[in-house]
Amino acid sequence: MTLAAFKRRVAFWAERLKPLGLAHWEIDIEVVDEPSPSTLYGAKAAVTCSSNYDLVWMEVAEGWLHDSDLEEIDKVIMHELIHVAMRDLDDSIHRVTQYLGEPAVSVWKEELRHETEGFVDRIARTLYLTSRSNVVQS
Repeated sequence: MTLAAFKRRVAFWAERLKPLGLAHWEIDIEVVDEPSPSTLYGAKAAVTCSSNYDLVWMEVAEGWLHDSDLEEIDKVIMHELIHVAMRDLDDSIHRVTQYLGEPAVSVWKEELRHETEGFVDRIARTLYLTSRSNVVQS
């Protein structure tokens, strides 16, 4: 998939997921060798949200973008957009770490990252499956 086509898919899903609070976000997309700040080896994409609530940077792995089918691309887009929608919740949860000492902070962050990724994956898959009959195939 080209970058232009990927941007159209992101815009399509951002519009569909607008009820999650995505209407005000401007999404800047860049193709990179390896997305950051992802802590997962082989990540397909990663998002970083600005602190002023209106801009998100999405990085997409070039090799994955060109080699993947539309269904996989859509699921990853939805996954990353759900992370954007969860930004305020994630920030609130992470504020707790200032009151914890080590090793509690390390354990908390790793467990939270693992559980958040799993939950976001399940939400993205569910939303994709429930909207599949209405998905534009381009």
